[in-house]
Amino acid sequence: GCRHGFRALILALMIHEFSATTAPSTSPSTSPSTAPSSSPTNNPTLVPSCSPTGSPFVPTPTGSPETISPATSNPTPRTYSPSQTPSQSPSQTPVTQSPSCTPTSKAPTITRNPTASPNTIAPTITQQIITDVSSLSITEGGTSGTIGVKLARAPGPSSVTLYINPQGSQLTASHIYFYFTPSSFSSYQYFTVQASADKYAEGIQTTYVSFNLTGGVAATASVPVHISDDVLA
Repeated sequence: GCRHGFRALILALMIHEFSATTAPSTSPSTSPSTAPSSSPTNNPTLVPSCSPTGSPFVPTPTGSPETISPATSNPTPRTYSPSQTPSQSPSQTPVTQSPSCTPTSKAPTITRNPTASPNTIAPTITQQIITDVSSLSITEGGTSGTIGVKLARAPGPSSVTLYINPQGSQLTASHIYFYFTPSSFSSYQYFTVQASADKYAEGIQTTYVSFNLTGGVAATASVPVHISDDVLA
């Protein structure tokens, strides 16, 4: 109430001062010194009142008022546009490694059939050539020597061939091969060996008769032959 009266008083003073400065003078020749000394009778006496009459002056502000929204305790969550929505690219998808094997809780029980044949590994079969002499001694141009040969085990369902190879230029054999069958492998077969004379005094020479079995399980063997010289030094 007092504040409204004070505002009305200030407004009245401002209107009065504006009217006094802008009003035209009726007597241009009148100087300020001839102004009456007494106050004009029409000047109102402005006395502030705590209860002014009439409507109080309310200045109207220009422009749009600034409205401040009160802060809320629950702010609106921020929304992302489709381009701003964080997403995981397919290349960043974690790879789940599958186990290489599926563990089992218990090993399977193996039941053997007692009437079935056992699964055995066949042993490695070897063959051996057997001779009736460990070595042979002969003389150049003299009598021949004899060697008997056989196999240690049967050569299988078919026959095999045993080749006889005398070594050196002086030694010769009566046979160059023998056949052995599953029924004859254990019987000796014989051949003779002879050394020819060369007319040189060479002393005792040693050479070999070698054997090579083919047609089944391969085998080799040899017998040393000592040749005496027939020419005396």
